[in-house]
Amino acid sequence: MHNPLNVVLVWYLLMATSCTTDVPPEAYLDFSAPLSLIIQTNNVETVFTQRQTETLEVNSKKWTQLMEWAKRHRAGWTSTPASYAGDIYVTQGKFRLTHSIGSEGVVIAFVDTEGNGQQYQKSIPKGELDFLYAE
Repeated sequence: MHNPLNVVLVWYLLMATSCTTDVPPEAYLDFSAPLSLIIQTNNVETVFTQRQTETLEVNSKKWTQLMEWAKRHRAGWTSTPASYAGDIYVTQGKFRLTHSIGSEGVVIAFVDTEGNGQQYQKSIPKGELDFLYAE
């Protein structure tokens, strides 16, 4: 016979880890403002990190692609308290997107309208954000 406490614990863990939420881009992006793109790569010869910064002006190709990406990815986000580091950072005000080149994950963090910090992660197809650094 199963211990009822174990069954409840397993059910709770499954629910806590599988709950996803919608995060509308309007909650964290200003569709009338530019974005800042930071790409960090490691130089194999010097072992130093190289940092490249670019402003994505409103209606530029990358700005438009990212805004469209955000609109397509409003569902399926999972809240996460963990800290993340990446190669790609996109920022705007109190919003930050973090992604690692070649990975299948993305993290967004922002301060909501009530002043609370929010952070969500999501699995995405590998290469889906390549437009940010490929050219």
